[in-house]
Order: sequence, then structure tokens, then C-alpha cells
Amino acid sequence: MAVNLMGFKKVSKIPAPKGRSIYDPLLTEVRKTGGIYVLNVEDTKRAYSLAATIKQVIKRNERYGCLYVGVVNHTTVFVEKRG
Repeated sequence: MAVNLMGFKKVSKIPAPKGRSIYDPLLTEVRKTGGIYVLNVEDTKRAYSLAATIKQVIKRNERYGCLYVGVVNHTTVFVEKRG
């Protein structure tokens, strides 16, 4: 006899709640300790895309309002605390 699961699927773990970003731990660390954090992605498109994504996370969360994200030399993304 077949069991009707109504579209439910078995998964190995519960996904992260919506509204959280994979960049939240980085942004929290920068906000707490200050300083400048840098990542060289070695690809111009990826660098600008990453910077835009992090800027959106900062814009959505007012607690990150003092952080600044930028791109240097077209491949290096940096995040720093200002103010």
C-alpha cells in the first residue's frame, strides 16, 4: 500500500532560516572587532558580484550600518568598519 506524503521529502538536516546570510558571521566579526577584512577572488565579475551581495546584506540589516564594502584592483573585495 502506497503512502501519500503530500509532496514532503526526507532531508538530512533542516535548512537555515530565511533572512540569514552566509556573510553574517563575517559582518558580525567586522562590526565587533573593526579593522579591514580582504578577499582576493581573482575574477573581476565575481569580485563585483560578491561586493554587491554583501552590500545588500548590509542594507537589509540595520545593525551593519557602519560597515563599508568595496573592490580594489578589480579583484579584491574588502569590508571595513567606519565610524
